[in-house]
Amino acid sequence: MPRRTTQIIVVLRDAPGYLFEGTGIDRGVADHLSIMIQPDEGISLAFNAKEPGPEIRIKPVHMTFSYAESFNAQPAEAYERLLHDAMEADHTLFIREDEVERSWEIVQPILDDPGPVYPYNAATWGPEQAIELIAPRRWHLH
Repeated sequence: MPRRTTQIIVVLRDAPGYLFEGTGIDRGVADHLSIMIQPDEGISLAFNAKEPGPEIRIKPVHMTFSYAESFNAQPAEAYERLLHDAMEADHTLFIREDEVERSWEIVQPILDDPGPVYPYNAATWGPEQAIELIAPRRWHLH
């Protein structure tokens, strides 16, 4: 991949009955919630808002929480936190035996018949088949 990032993006559906219907104003980019897991932990909400004033102009707005900026510190690395919790006997990051067994029941058929492998060049967003994998949706690349 071109960069190391793990995030979840929830794209919100358009509200029924577009408020600016017939004004020539485009809906713009879909409102979405981004949950950044690593390396820059945080959360971001992006939505469209009408600019103040008598003219009808829509502008994208971003509200962002960054763990590092809010607390002037980086959270512990995953294994650092995991080892600390194990030494403290904190079980919140660990799963029970029955959860492990159920996970293997789900994954084993995929391991038994993995399907084709699609090679791709380093520092790219992956093979074209990745786009087909989630169609008609799309990857959020930025």
